[in-house]
Amino acid sequence: MNRKASRGIVAATAGLVLLVAAALPVGATDPTPGSGVVPKSSTSSQAVTPMVVNGQLEYGVHIRNIGWRYDIIGSTGLGWPLEAVSIRTTGTLKICGRAHVQDRGWLPWFCANPNGQQIVLGTVGQALQLEALQLYSTTHRLSAEAHVSNVGWQGARTNSQVGTTLFVGTTGQGRAIEALRLSYLNY
Repeated sequence: MNRKASRGIVAATAGLVLLVAAALPVGATDPTPGSGVVPKSSTSSQAVTPMVVNGQLEYGVHIRNIGWRYDIIGSTGLGWPLEAVSIRTTGTLKICGRAHVQDRGWLPWFCANPNGQQIVLGTVGQALQLEALQLYSTTHRLSAEAHVSNVGWQGARTNSQVGTTLFVGTTGQGRAIEALRLSYLNY
């Protein structure tokens, strides 16, 4: 399949990425803007389970005009920019990151420590697109891949060793991240 030409909603299941043709109901948990931390309360009566990747990494995305989604990782070719990503770690995994946001540039670093701490990278409710992410872990190597507007999938990026920074997206080009895949390596 031509990754640049494919359109639709992107979901991840058991390490596979699928294109799903489905309506998008409004997501579940709304974080406190600017806090970097997601409150545990829900604004929806529908139960939403965060996406689990490799057991220790859970993440969801905030899509403009859609809201928080934990069952998909974004869209391709629909012009729906991500505004934020929520990351929660469990076990021994620790991830730190920061977002480059439209008209704001780089926002501060936030860290999700092991055992369930959750962070939000980006903005919510301000209609500002997420353009790039920098991530690192002091416990594991990371891998990330972004689908960027008018570019397509950038290809997986992996940091060279524990503690080094990984970069996905673009800066200075006004291009939104539309979908995001995150994982960590167990060696």
